[in-house]
Amino acid sequence: MAVLFKRRAKSRSTDTLIGGLAGADFITLILIIPVPVASSVPTSFLGELYCRIQRCGLTVTASTYLLMSISVERYIAVVFPLYFNRNFNRRRVSMFIVLVWVMSVISVLFGFIVKTVDDETHTCQLDYHYPTGQVIIAYYWFSLRMVIPCLTMVITQILIARELSKQASLFSHVSRTGGKAGGTPSFHIVARERVIKMMFIVIAIYIICWSPNQIAYLGFNLGWVPASFNHSSLQKVLVFLGFLNSCANPIIYAARFPEFRAAVKEMITCSAGKNAPLFEKIDMKSSETMNNQPIANNV
Repeated sequence: MAVLFKRRAKSRSTDTLIGGLAGADFITLILIIPVPVASSVPTSFLGELYCRIQRCGLTVTASTYLLMSISVERYIAVVFPLYFNRNFNRRRVSMFIVLVWVMSVISVLFGFIVKTVDDETHTCQLDYHYPTGQVIIAYYWFSLRMVIPCLTMVITQILIARELSKQASLFSHVSRTGGKAGGTPSFHIVARERVIKMMFIVIAIYIICWSPNQIAYLGFNLGWVPASFNHSSLQKVLVFLGFLNSCANPIIYAARFPEFRAAVKEMITCSAGKNAPLFEKIDMKSSETMNNQPIANNV
């Protein structure tokens, strides 16, 4: 967050989205993960309010959809570079991040309706009022947290890899016909391999972290998992595993990029560095080469 803030004047859409993702994960790590669950909740207005906002999943939902937005943004940047350059800027992306937070708030509002304080156990419980309501919310939450994000990330990243593969074949042919010395892989080949690796890591970690929790939550609400699962040690482990995704995002989107490591070193040593975008260099290069594609075809 500090590195991206330092370079905010030169930030483009990818840097802005990753900064928003880092902010959502930071809020999760600071305000949600360290806060223990109350062992006894009073049957009062404050108790009801605590249960309705406790573990509502707002920041996790925002983080998930910002992660999904990065995949869509990269797809547009690689496949439609001219449209991307005309329409994607820091101001519009910042407004989109605000919209993601607003939609995240709306998506978790059902928690204010179904959560309440149990008069006997003095713990937070779910009261769906109607069995059909529980089934609807179960499928709704599973679709919101697993189906939509995973399908979006998988499809967009596959299309990115496919497009980069086509570009790699095209420019490989141009290099051969132009008599360029071989032995050095083109930018598109390197970018294709990098995107494929990133696709695998992002999707694999997200599915590993969140699928056990969401499948168990779906099964619990559909009656496939016994009622004793709620507040059990297994549930706590699965919730902890889900939160690990917020811990993994900074590593995936920051530590793996050599440009970011160099920027961190410059910040720590207070040395002067390039005030340029960090995470958008591949997209910028892809746009430049796509803009010059008719010339390459004529060669």
